[in-house]
Order: sequence, then C-alpha cells, then structure tokens
Amino acid sequence: MEMFALKRKQFIITIFLVLLISLPLYEESEAQEIIREEIVVNLRIPRLVTKDIIVQYDGQHVYLPMLELFSMLEIPVHIDKERGIYSGQFLTEDNKYEINTQKAYARCFSKEFIIEPFSFNISTNEFFLRIDLYQEIFQLPFQFNFSNLSILLPLKEDFPAFQRL
Repeated sequence: MEMFALKRKQFIITIFLVLLISLPLYEESEAQEIIREEIVVNLRIPRLVTKDIIVQYDGQHVYLPMLELFSMLEIPVHIDKERGIYSGQFLTEDNKYEINTQKAYARCFSKEFIIEPFSFNISTNEFFLRIDLYQEIFQLPFQFNFSNLSILLPLKEDFPAFQRL
C-alpha cells in the first residue's frame, strides 16, 4: 500500500512539473498572436493625392498598404508570392528594393534591414508594412495623426511622381 502511495505522489509531482514548465510556453504562444483591426484613414500627399485608405492597427502600431501606396506614387512592385518577395525600382532605375518576408529582410538604397515577422501582414490582395519602416527602409516620412485618423506624407519637389504632374 505504501508503494502505491509513493508512486501516486511521484505521478502527481511529475504532472505538476509538466504543467508548470508548459504554462510559460502556452502564455508565450498566445502573446505572439497579434490582432489587427482595419480602419479607414485619410491619406494626404500634398499636391498629389488626398483619399481615404484602409490601414491596419494593432493597438500600438499602424500598418500601411504598400501596394496601394506605391501604385499612387508610381513605384513599381513585382510580387513573387511563392517566395514572399516584393521588389522593384525605387525612384531611379539603379536603386532596386526588395522585401523578403520569408528571410525577414528588406533592402533599399544599398542598405539591408532586418524585418521582424510582426512588422508586416500579408492579406489576400495587399502587403501591410508598419508605418515606421517606410521611413527606415524607403525614407518616406509618413506621419500618423490618431486624433483625426489621418496620414500625411510630405514629399520633396524632386520626387518622381511630382515630375509627371
């Protein structure tokens, strides 16, 4: 009988330790799930465009639709969905850019940047990139105003899209 009680105690301790060890892993996996809401904001690029666009918001960061924005700015985007690559020429023919979502990097202006998996989101028809990365990677200084749900992109006069006006 004592042997049975000892085995039972060992079994309970083992289960307790397994639960104790797996609990942080469960909490960590839950924390990795990011919920993003789609909201409509007013985008203004002086002298070029003013329109409402859909962005994503996760409670801390805003994610802008790169394909839509680059189309407005007349920046070509080549998409390789199988390899998770968005690429093209940025501002000049010699300056190529690439965002590789599978290898977690971006390249533009001959510089390479690490992009975290939570800094972008791929939907059916759009690639959403966190707003601060547009400045870091492409030197596009988007400014988000939460109080009036607007985004401003002040561009210099020599920006190629202005030349075609």
